[in-house]
Amino acid sequence: MVISPAYLVLADLGDHEVGSGSGLLNAVQQFSGALGVAVLGTLLFNLLPEHGFPVSTRWVTGVTLGCYAAGFLTVFLLPLKPRAEPAVH
Repeated sequence: MVISPAYLVLADLGDHEVGSGSGLLNAVQQFSGALGVAVLGTLLFNLLPEHGFPVSTRWVTGVTLGCYAAGFLTVFLLPLKPRAEPAVH
């Protein structure tokens, strides 16, 4: 859910900021992946004692699919046209 909006931010960067933006995108991707695993793992292990494994995994799967759907929908916010190439002098 974080990567698609990050591409929106990268689309507005100037030519002198693209390298920094690329590095930031990589860091955000790593952090988001680790955070997602931590949140889903916490949800699973909090649900396990009360509901058991089948119900807990259904909940985690539902939350995961909801996150995928939200991430998919943010793709439609991306610009349709690429940035114009700068004029070379």
